[in-house]
Amino acid sequence: MACAGCWRRTHLSSPVETSRRARALLGTIVSIDATGPNARAGVVEAFAAIERVHQLMSFHQAESDLARLNLAPAGVWTRVASETLAVLRFALQLSRVSAGVFDVSVAPALVANGALPKPAGAAAPGGDWRDLDLSDDAVRLRVPLLLDLGGVAKGYAVDRAIDALHQHGCASALTHAE
Repeated sequence: MACAGCWRRTHLSSPVETSRRARALLGTIVSIDATGPNARAGVVEAFAAIERVHQLMSFHQAESDLARLNLAPAGVWTRVASETLAVLRFALQLSRVSAGVFDVSVAPALVANGALPKPAGAAAPGGDWRDLDLSDDAVRLRVPLLLDLGGVAKGYAVDRAIDALHQHGCASALTHAE
């Protein structure tokens, strides 16, 4: 086993890359700065992880899990990706501990004030976070709901990006998604 000082010397003598990129995802500009032996590959994988979250949980993507849930009839189970379920589970936990102050069914208020567009074909919403049922692979709305995961999906996406950067040996990274 090498001492920490030996590891540092070996690490510092290895070629170190720096990579800086920005892309429009998650309704904002996401930027990643990383340094490490495989920083370029790490940044590519980090953006792939963020893009996956965007494709699954974006309010604006017509084929996302979230869009399908917003169009789902009440009482019908809708299959969603495990990542979407993980974010919804976390969001419902936040709703419970905040006594509903945090609520993913906030989208109608965001639509009313112009922050989000009204999805075509969405039913008039009438409930709150307590009207969501989750199974191992699906979600059921007890009443029509209009959901927005923007309050938690960005954090989840950044966590997945950091995981990808770590897997590529990036010792230093900054991910920004406002």
